[in-house]
Amino acid sequence: MRIPRCYIDSPLKTGEQAILPEDVARHVRTVLRKGAGDQIILFNGSGIECLARIDQLDKKLIQATIESSSAPNVESSLQLHLAQGIAKGERMDWIIQKATELGVRTITPLFTERTVVKLSGARADKRREHWRQVAISAAEQCGRVVLPVIEQPTALGNWIKGFSERSGGGHQGIILHPKAEQSLRTLPLQAERPLVLLIGPEGGLSPAERDLASAHQFHMARMGPRVLRTETATLTALSLLQGQFGDLI
Repeated sequence: MRIPRCYIDSPLKTGEQAILPEDVARHVRTVLRKGAGDQIILFNGSGIECLARIDQLDKKLIQATIESSSAPNVESSLQLHLAQGIAKGERMDWIIQKATELGVRTITPLFTERTVVKLSGARADKRREHWRQVAISAAEQCGRVVLPVIEQPTALGNWIKGFSERSGGGHQGIILHPKAEQSLRTLPLQAERPLVLLIGPEGGLSPAERDLASAHQFHMARMGPRVLRTETATLTALSLLQGQFGDLI
């Protein structure tokens, strides 16, 4: 039986005890139905995971002793950054989940001209934390030991100008368009350089946004003759990039 994996935001060291946060403890106790003596795997996003055995369990507390640690080779060498136009409802959760499973290192939720979702202030912070929890759950399931960074939701125009300055032009930017001259497979991309995939929300990017991206070293590419939904386009493009340059075989 597969040993369940749990993320905790605490230092982990072999031979020491770890106390699981209340929400994690509740999940282990009531959903996974684990008890004293059972094993779990703990990770904190630092690149290692630890095999631990539950010592103490009550209604709110689980204490486990860390028996061993390892650094599994599960993270992609491909430096993938997803800049995603915020999609409606569960679509955005689905995109965050699949991007995590596909090894994306950074996810930037973007407000674009055609974004329907309105977020600001505390509501934006709450949604960002929700997306972080989606990424944590996906990492627990797929075996990742490093969490993707979920950046603060921001306007596309502000983000792309600032990102271009910070990267010093070292990134390889990609935007998708069904009528682009080159396909995603024929773009002259290099596996060792960071790849930034910019995807619009429902309705796609506007012509002005595509022009802005092109002015900041983003190149248009097509993936076929059909127009894909935003969540389909994201999953397909990430899979193709990992298949061509990363660790999908």
